[in-house]
Amino acid sequence: MRGVSEVIGTILLIIIAIITISFSFYFYQTTIYKSGEETRNAGEKIYCSQSSNFIILKIEGKNLTIKNDGGTKLNLDYFRVYVNGTLVNFTYSSGPYLNIGNTTILTLNITPGNKARVKVIGDCGTGDKIIR
Repeated sequence: MRGVSEVIGTILLIIIAIITISFSFYFYQTTIYKSGEETRNAGEKIYCSQSSNFIILKIEGKNLTIKNDGGTKLNLDYFRVYVNGTLVNFTYSSGPYLNIGNTTILTLNITPGNKARVKVIGDCGTGDKIIR
């Protein structure tokens, strides 16, 4: 009966062990990396939504006054304003950043009518609503 020599058998076992260790290392490394990325992204979303709060103080004609009530400055370039569900354009009275505790006026390109629902959404999906 013929078989594999001891030297060739040992070499084959070493190769199989190396391949198994390499596969295991790659699998666990990518699994840990992906779970770490997902955890970091979820944490960033939670931090962003909790720290970027703002409130609508009042609306007079086309002017909508908002206040940064959160824990970080807000970038007004990422804001969206909806009147009765329709996206409207606006300009802002200050620079593009609204610091903590400060207020600014967003001037809408239309005048919301009576009983109009105005909704403002910020960068992280946070927002506030008001009915005029």
